[in-house]
Amino acid sequence: LEGIRLQGAGSEEAVFNRYARRGTASVHLGYKAADGSEWVYQEATARTDPLWTYYCAIGWHRGYFGFQVNSPTERRIIFSVWDAGDEANDRDKVGDSNRVRLLEKGEDVVAGDFGNEGTGGHSHLVYPWKRGQKMRFLVRAQPKDGATTYTGWFWDAGAWRMVARMSAPKDGSLLKGIYSFDENFGDANGQLLRECDFGPLVYRSPGEDWAVSPTARFTIDKLGRQRRDDVGADVVENRIRLWTGGFRPGSAVYGQSLKARNAAFPEIVLPEE
Repeated sequence: LEGIRLQGAGSEEAVFNRYARRGTASVHLGYKAADGSEWVYQEATARTDPLWTYYCAIGWHRGYFGFQVNSPTERRIIFSVWDAGDEANDRDKVGDSNRVRLLEKGEDVVAGDFGNEGTGGHSHLVYPWKRGQKMRFLVRAQPKDGATTYTGWFWDAGAWRMVARMSAPKDGSLLKGIYSFDENFGDANGQLLRECDFGPLVYRSPGEDWAVSPTARFTIDKLGRQRRDDVGADVVENRIRLWTGGFRPGSAVYGQSLKARNAAFPEIVLPEE
């Protein structure tokens, strides 16, 4: 087979992707209003769940926290924090002064290293989350003496369950650069739709009351900007629906600001530490 020729009206506006990567584009929501927070709370509900999907509920300048489909039989909650420094791939090359330290992990949580996208401390819990299940995530930042301790919890069986607590060196800041994303971390099955409802994202700065992020900014990775049109974000009642793949027309443009209507303010009971 040397090629395929498409003819007819349906082929006139066809978009062709000859790039070797066959995964979907990554799409993101940025929450500028939440910069400088001690606490960030986010809800996320997966509407589809193809293999190799990662829905990140809370990302920030030093880490990310969300849920994945890792195999036909395994799903995970994942919480990771980046090292300081500029090593991109091999954590064995990261000096002690730049390494994230694991302070504590929850029951049944696996903790170790990660690399190849920066390096850092990784933790995950094998957890059978389901499509349509409302997932609730909470992150706290505690800066002290030039480092920051980050802790991640998710809501399970009516209580907060800690995934891990890690100390990030050469930091000393509160949470900033807050975002969510929808990602296909395998380089295949990009024809499948990945769709998740996010929000409300609620944050609290030291000495302040809880507040709902009023807007989210939609962005797309390079693949989506140049080679894939099937990306989007839509306001659905008090949530923002973030999606990628599925070979359907896009529904938002890069940099677009979205505002959820009548964002409900959830009651947030903080975990006991």
